[in-house]
Amino acid sequence: MEYPCYRPFYLAMAIVLALGACGEQATMEPGDNADQHLQPFAAGDVLVLGTAHGYTSSALSRHNPNDQDELTRDLVQASGDAALRRLGGTLAILNRGGESNIHFVGNHDHRGLQVSLPGCGPHDAELLPSNLVVVSCYEAGTLLTINRTDGAIVDEQDLSHLADADGNPELDQLIVTAQTLWVSAQRLDRQTGFSTTGGSGLIQLPLSPLPNASAATNYPLGCQNPFTDLKATSDGGIAVGCAGDFKTPSTAGIMLFDLQTQVSIELLAGDVLGGPPTAIESAADGGLLALVYIPNPQNSLLAKEMKLIRINGIPPQVETTTISSSAGFALSGLAQADDGRLFFGNRSTDSSAGLYEVKAVDQTASIVGPFKPRLPPIEIVVF
Repeated sequence: MEYPCYRPFYLAMAIVLALGACGEQATMEPGDNADQHLQPFAAGDVLVLGTAHGYTSSALSRHNPNDQDELTRDLVQASGDAALRRLGGTLAILNRGGESNIHFVGNHDHRGLQVSLPGCGPHDAELLPSNLVVVSCYEAGTLLTINRTDGAIVDEQDLSHLADADGNPELDQLIVTAQTLWVSAQRLDRQTGFSTTGGSGLIQLPLSPLPNASAATNYPLGCQNPFTDLKATSDGGIAVGCAGDFKTPSTAGIMLFDLQTQVSIELLAGDVLGGPPTAIESAADGGLLALVYIPNPQNSLLAKEMKLIRINGIPPQVETTTISSSAGFALSGLAQADDGRLFFGNRSTDSSAGLYEVKAVDQTASIVGPFKPRLPPIEIVVF
């Protein structure tokens, strides 16, 4: 049995002990076929990061509906606690846990530099308008800006002045809007087992062209423990799912942040969702999609079920539709293509495990799968 919703907290405590102090000089290692100019993936390509149930290893593979065996072939191997991020037409794999690095990956088996980030614990990476890459360091409370061509860290911004009492803001997810970088700050208390007591926020940093911590502003989110990716909404705002304490649905929810007023409103409360959202995605035709973890009433460490839902409307007129559900903790990874195709993963230990494609995201949804990667899917990127 795995408890992925708690994974960032358990692993974060291990990282603190395993990694050295921040501020060490980063080192670089070329990947096989390292190329300073990575080849972009093609439109429609679907890349899947699979992770072993015991979180011992991960691997990247490609989904080809015309060759199901391709999904079983590893393009890149990664750590047991890895994340997959899109950087324009290419990818980055963030390795955490016992490692702390970012590995740049392109098409046609082009693997670029793997840049060591001592003490960072990278949680997200975003491509800046300058074509540099910014990384959020969960363990260090800093933002690193990296040149993909030579692996140089060209800038470091310290946001510890926006932390809660333990001195670490727990910087998580990133999004760029116009000339502004936004980063979610969980502000959990490490002195009390990562409890949600610090007041989570969304930090705004102007880009000129690099992030400027001295001009950073922290806006309260109105929820605790922002956990999902930050997603642009159809009206130009930002959506984020908050996990709360993972145990009590009322502490969770999905928030909408208005970029004009800098105020967040609750789209759906955790009580309505039934539990914390673990992933959200912007629907191709408006609205949001979400994976939701429903805690077991007898043991909140276990999931009663998980469901994939579609959300339409704004408060107070919000409607939800369930697209798929699965008993226990199973669903992980959520990505939608520009043409409307939706992909999600199932990490069950039975025959239902694998990658699924939803061909129509409505009440008549047509779901195809499972397609079988070598390792159960945990994150998906569609180009």
